[in-house]
Amino acid sequence: MTLLSTTGFGGLFSRESSKPLQRDKPVVYDISAIPQGESDLLAAALLACWSNGFATVNIAGILADAGLEPRRLYFLVMDELHRILRAGGGMMVDRIDYLTRLNRAEMVGQAMITHTMKDLKALPESERLKAMGFIERSGMVILGGLPGAEMPDLTPVLPLTQEEQAKLASWATPPSQSAKEGVKQDPPGRGKFLIKVGGRPGIPIRVRLTQRELNLTNTNRKWQEVEAQRRAARAQAREAS
Repeated sequence: MTLLSTTGFGGLFSRESSKPLQRDKPVVYDISAIPQGESDLLAAALLACWSNGFATVNIAGILADAGLEPRRLYFLVMDELHRILRAGGGMMVDRIDYLTRLNRAEMVGQAMITHTMKDLKALPESERLKAMGFIERSGMVILGGLPGAEMPDLTPVLPLTQEEQAKLASWATPPSQSAKEGVKQDPPGRGKFLIKVGGRPGIPIRVRLTQRELNLTNTNRKWQEVEAQRRAARAQAREAS
């Protein structure tokens, strides 16, 4: 990416950050405000965040080598991996590929989170082959509910028994319908995951969130607000009649 291509990005890169990174505290880069269609802007932001973050990790390592700071281990969480991989014309694929091979030398662990294997298949062929290697080199893979159509793409890089495939497919089944107004059935796979380590048998687990965690992670809030408003309007109409 050239400097000229970033000139239209306004205030994103025109000011000094008011929040410098601190090497002993967690950091979150939130790029959710960047529209999906702004691929160049997204790529520039991701590359800037990546460079800034790993510069901090390198500085921490140099200071630790000199005995000036305690040795720290860093853990990188890459959510919505498909957005990262599609940005930067292959640059992010190459950087993540490097990290999955040499993360021990960098003293960095990583978790990569994406939706389906189709997120990887959507990449150009040369990048797709590299991205498939991310799964093969992962020490642990945690799977949520997946439709049966995913299995032909997944099983060549991650061995799954027929029983494990059936379990994952059952978790992907939509929730049953309730005839009672306002009552929603939980999807059968909510909170259920299968931990796979190499070719070993998968370990099924169920994650239970606290009410505060549920409130923070509720992506259906706007739908629920609209539904509550409609129920209230229907109740008022019945009372009026």
